[in-house]
Amino acid sequence: SYSVGMLKSKVRGTGLQFKEHQVYSHGDDVRFIDWKMLAKTSHPYVKTFEEERNVEIILVLEISPTMLAGEKGISKLQAAIEIGCMLYLMADKSSDMVHLVLVTDKIIELPKMRGEKGMRSMLELLKKEKILDDQLNIRYQNVIENDEVDQKQLDFKLNKLLYKKKEVIILSDFKGQIQGEVIAHLAKHSHVQCFRVIAKIDESISLPY
Repeated sequence: SYSVGMLKSKVRGTGLQFKEHQVYSHGDDVRFIDWKMLAKTSHPYVKTFEEERNVEIILVLEISPTMLAGEKGISKLQAAIEIGCMLYLMADKSSDMVHLVLVTDKIIELPKMRGEKGMRSMLELLKKEKILDDQLNIRYQNVIENDEVDQKQLDFKLNKLLYKKKEVIILSDFKGQIQGEVIAHLAKHSHVQCFRVIAKIDESISLPY
């Protein structure tokens, strides 16, 4: 909810929600003068509004061996995939878009989509990469094999995403490819939100960052 449909533009306009009155100054649009306020105070005020704007969310989903840990039969990876599905459905309700970046032993991108179409496309991609089987169960052996990513490629891709100034959501346990100095760099940007997916076993292990 912090990322989907929560951003507001700073410009004046005829948006959906009234924001505040401001003292009229030369050059302001006379159409927004509040004539009732003028009659009460003898001073001209203009109405300002907040306009909702559509958001493009970049979802970075990390697939690594450490994401296979979990509890009660649910792995961290499964939980992260379910959160990704929920994000697509939430984006549909707010007319936003989700651009998926999958981090395995390579960087794979999915064009921006939303709703059930986006969710299905994400699951099909995971099946294509042999991370999920036809019944949408996680193929553990294949995930374990994908335990190294080209770090230079990963750093380049993440930095490229930052320069786009889009909302970036990262789902990971930050024990695989995305860790250390990379996280410290990401955390400096207000439009990047890192969500650590953990299991009981992670609570007894402290990260060095």
